[in-house]
Amino acid sequence: MTPTNTPRSRFLAPFLPGATLAVIGSLLAFSGGGVLAAFGTDGNLASGPHLLSTPASAVVSPIASIKHTAGVATLTGQPTLRITATPIQGTARAFVGIGRAPDVNRYLAGLATEQVTNLDVDPYALTGALHDGRANAVAPTSQRFWWVAEANSTHTAEIKWKVRDGQYRVVIMNANGQRGLATTTEIGITIPSIAAYSLAALALGLLIAGGGTTLLIRTNRQHPNGPSTTSRATITAAHATI
Repeated sequence: MTPTNTPRSRFLAPFLPGATLAVIGSLLAFSGGGVLAAFGTDGNLASGPHLLSTPASAVVSPIASIKHTAGVATLTGQPTLRITATPIQGTARAFVGIGRAPDVNRYLAGLATEQVTNLDVDPYALTGALHDGRANAVAPTSQRFWWVAEANSTHTAEIKWKVRDGQYRVVIMNANGQRGLATTTEIGITIPSIAAYSLAALALGLLIAGGGTTLLIRTNRQHPNGPSTTSRATITAAHATI
């Protein structure tokens, strides 16, 4: 006797190509649309200004290991990281710097810091873990090592760093190195050509999904009988044979 799942499988098989195309196209369109919504047409993803404060001497990012930026830049343009820090009125000058991880680690050794454990840009959310240590640091601007990007100001300290390969850490602190930080900070990244790729993915996804839907409609017209009808006919034929 013929298994009951065989007629259903035979009925569904013609619909698989159209369904597959519709699903793949929809996923591609959603992905392209999502990236476009996040970065906008100018390719900029920014957190907006938010209060950043800590009783420690510095807020420090985890070590970022960056690789293959040349390949990314060839496709989408050179990514640029933008960070601003505006000191709250009545506080010290704000300092923002990006340094190579070994240099920053030596500078901050034994210092009271708050290390960022999680950062989301959109929507903005930042959490950190405090590490005890010395209250004050030597001013970051007087360090012997070279900050790959740095700025300090009583108004708005701003850096724009073209992302390069290597291991780096971001530091936000008072320019005088004293403990206790309170700033309004904004973080953003710009990827010049990402909007074009997002639009292409969105358009291609819609095209593929539309083609899959059209194929499903045509297949449905060619197979008007549902799986239950096909199954009943097959089972009836099987009984007649027996």
